[in-house]
Amino acid sequence: MLFLTVFCSYFLSSVSVSADDVIDEISIKVPVACTMSGVGMDSHTATIMNGNHNSNIGTTTVTAFCNDNRGFAIYAIGYTDEIDGKNVMASSVSSDYDIVTGTATNGNSQWAMKLSAVTSPTPTYPVTIQNSFDSFHTVPDDYTLVAKRETSTDVGANAEGASFTSTYQIYVSPTQPAGTYTGKVKYVMVHPYDNEEIPRYEGREINKVVAERAVVDDEDSEFVESITGVNFKESSSDTNGKGVYIFAPTKNDDVPIYYYRGAVDNNNLIFANFCWKIVRTTETGGLKVIYNGIPTNGQCLAEGDDTMTATGVKYNSSASNLSYFGYSYDSGGHALSYMTNANITDGMVFANDVSYIDGHYVLSNDRYVKDSNFAAERDTVLKTHHYTCFKVNGTECDTVRYVYMTRSSVMFYVTLKNSEKIEDVIANDVTNEANTNKSIVHTTVDNWYRDNMTAYTNSLEDTVWCNDRSLYDVGGWGKNNDVLEISGEQDGKMIFNANYRVYIAGQPGLNCANKNDAFTMDDEVNGNGDLDYPVGLMTLDEAVLAGFSWYKYDSVSDNYLNNGKGWWLMSPSLVSANSVYVGVAYSVVDNVTPVYVSNGLGGVRPMISLKSGLRILSGEGTSSKPFILED
Repeated sequence: MLFLTVFCSYFLSSVSVSADDVIDEISIKVPVACTMSGVGMDSHTATIMNGNHNSNIGTTTVTAFCNDNRGFAIYAIGYTDEIDGKNVMASSVSSDYDIVTGTATNGNSQWAMKLSAVTSPTPTYPVTIQNSFDSFHTVPDDYTLVAKRETSTDVGANAEGASFTSTYQIYVSPTQPAGTYTGKVKYVMVHPYDNEEIPRYEGREINKVVAERAVVDDEDSEFVESITGVNFKESSSDTNGKGVYIFAPTKNDDVPIYYYRGAVDNNNLIFANFCWKIVRTTETGGLKVIYNGIPTNGQCLAEGDDTMTATGVKYNSSASNLSYFGYSYDSGGHALSYMTNANITDGMVFANDVSYIDGHYVLSNDRYVKDSNFAAERDTVLKTHHYTCFKVNGTECDTVRYVYMTRSSVMFYVTLKNSEKIEDVIANDVTNEANTNKSIVHTTVDNWYRDNMTAYTNSLEDTVWCNDRSLYDVGGWGKNNDVLEISGEQDGKMIFNANYRVYIAGQPGLNCANKNDAFTMDDEVNGNGDLDYPVGLMTLDEAVLAGFSWYKYDSVSDNYLNNGKGWWLMSPSLVSANSVYVGVAYSVVDNVTPVYVSNGLGGVRPMISLKSGLRILSGEGTSSKPFILED
């Protein structure tokens, strides 16, 4: 029995256990809720006779709610025409008659605002009016504190909140013309009450933010010293443009074009997870932006190579083909060749024109036969005698050469065949070139877009990317024109219109002269429809608008695009000797300059155009606080 008892005791001890605890935790979080609403926002309407004053143009009640104990502040700013800081009542007659803000009740027309805390019935959550806005006050042109509450209110369906009313007074002078006058004031709520980070741009359309501070570029202004406006032959500076400008040729258009110039830091944005710099608006209200790197902790701080999607890129594979300045081009372009004077022997014939008879070229019209005086007469003769067979006493050939330039002891020429003349070469290789082959830089841009941006195409507009191949001067390519290249001059060179506009005329342009050069994706009304994606490169004209100077190695351009590197533009510049040249924004020497297209030192900065109406989610446009846009 003892044994059994001991055994049983041991057994019971081994199976005796304690129950585990089970804890069911419930946790909720009530989020901070701060809102503001208005009643009677359309009540401020009146008819006022000339010479009269009205001190109560309707009443609006604004109520704010905030459920934590850190309160709120309310700021006000003039918002006429939906432009931050515009504090006039805009006239339907002319902007010359806009009613300015002020508290006068006689003299010139003026308007003012007044706020009153709601006191009856006695509020549970009173608000206090700030900065003397409890009396009639000028409408502010910057965000100004007008009311605040430092502690909480209630929230919910039947919440009382904290309220104030707004009204406006207007005096109409005896000389104010008949018409409709409209002003707006925007109220912005900030939480907590001592937060100085005012949401200036949230919810606003980005293209309207760009436009609101613009001034026209053909007159003097804060950062333009000359009464005739910006001098585009010189770099941007504190006296030659810094800020947002209206492109003067479009100032009276229904949709003016606005552009950034100079050392600004308020045109940064993040879109599609990349940083961009705003360059300009488009004719349809879109927004052209240029690649500027990858965000770091929500900031756009990239420099140098990091502001480009590729480096060490050739524009095209060869500079010695007349077609190779095309963003896309025809593979049948003419090769640019040369011959030294040592190979030009006595008896070779040069002519002013050719005919094509039975499959052969025949030198015609005035002809010159090389003799011992040719060294002295060469450049004079070749002003008008461009065609040659390069044969002694030869006036017939299957293919004929056309000499378009001379330099020192060298002649530069193209070879013509199948009845073509020099006019045909210019038409087929330059002004009416088929866009059948992509340049290297075009392929590079497209590949980057394909790999990174296709998900965002619906937010982009199909705008024009201009590869302007229109000509200002054909130089030695005209059969009665000079072939001699003179240092520092244009003689002999083929000069494209973009070069002329910015270097000679000093007036950039934004129209694309030939539809064939206006690269678009699907739009075949305004462009050629030859793009696979809605992306391109900056033009020479746009680079000069932004603040670069053209071909000035002694200039310094401190503009928002200057990254200390060189990167390709989309604009053909010139044909000189046996090379074709395209513009490069060459920040190393602080200007834009022509570079032969097979130079492998160029970087790539793609551009896209955002559709009009995209809204800002947050940010201020600076590199440290870039605008964040909706996708």
